[in-house]
Amino acid sequence: MCRLAIYLGPPIVMSHFVTEPKHSIIKQSVEAYEAVVQLNGDGFGVAWYSPHISSSPALFREVSPAWNNENLRELARVTMSNCVLAHVRKASPASPVVLTNCHPYTHHDFGFMHNGYIENFQKVKKRIVNMLSDEAYALIKGSTDSEHAFALFIEYFPNALNEHKGDKLEAMATAISRVITTIEEIVREVAADKEEETCQLNFVVTDGNNVIATRYTTGELQQAHTLFYCTGSKYHLKSEGTPAVEGTPVECDHETEEEEKHQQMVIIASEPLTDDGEFAFKEVKPNYMVLADRENISMRSIEKLIEITSQPPPSPLVFLFLSRSLSHSQPHTLPPQHTPPPHTPPHPTRARKSTSRWTE
Repeated sequence: MCRLAIYLGPPIVMSHFVTEPKHSIIKQSVEAYEAVVQLNGDGFGVAWYSPHISSSPALFREVSPAWNNENLRELARVTMSNCVLAHVRKASPASPVVLTNCHPYTHHDFGFMHNGYIENFQKVKKRIVNMLSDEAYALIKGSTDSEHAFALFIEYFPNALNEHKGDKLEAMATAISRVITTIEEIVREVAADKEEETCQLNFVVTDGNNVIATRYTTGELQQAHTLFYCTGSKYHLKSEGTPAVEGTPVECDHETEEEEKHQQMVIIASEPLTDDGEFAFKEVKPNYMVLADRENISMRSIEKLIEITSQPPPSPLVFLFLSRSLSHSQPHTLPPQHTPPPHTPPHPTRARKSTSRWTE
């Protein structure tokens, strides 16, 4: 499985987050404590924001293992950012180790990463593609399930933003919930009468100021891939690669889902960056979502959110074709590639059996 981490807060030197901590994402590429497969050497990537230059993130990816890439170390030690994404990859047997399959993925001001897998993806893939507009489909350069999930997010986000009247954090939460709903429904349809397959959908998406991170499985909850978070007022690195956080850490209430002030800094990662007890990482419960901006953080049940957003609104293309059909005597029909598959309500509480733990 892959490992991922994101930092949102006051500007820091990238190396203090990506390469130097005792259990940095680079160390996790060699020895992941919280994973069945400890090696994640099938490429890596970092994305970071420099808002004084551009709203779109910079991106550096390579297919070589992260642990011996000198370019990454040199870049990280002289780069500062207030939002950094880092990812190390463990490829599935069917997914080639090529640059276009390395995370993060970016589009305009969005950065996206995934730890997990969509089961039976080769069968699921075509149905996802058929749901995408030309713009969203054009984003796909590689062959991973992760990039197709990101394309779905880009497809759903504009309508979600309209629904939430410009509130980007809530729109991102709604869009990613609809991505999960869509994937779960398609996987169920593909499985047909066979035993239902399992997906692991730990997604991270950000626009440089807002972050959504999910820990979600369609299988047994104890099989969910790990996810942790840490908050404070300031992050820095002490001697010998020990991270430190100033301020009082916030522990979110998963039950009340109340919003908490996080004192400016949030880190979300597949694994804690250190085993130092002072650097308090808290575990995200399975099937919950983290919502964070530069002031607040909260948890939200993904299953509850799926119930609310279980009917994704039509793609913008649908409105385009409908408006044309009303203005012409000849009715217009959607091209086959844009016709969504039949929509069935999700069953998030349905018992499922965990299977493969491969990741894209």
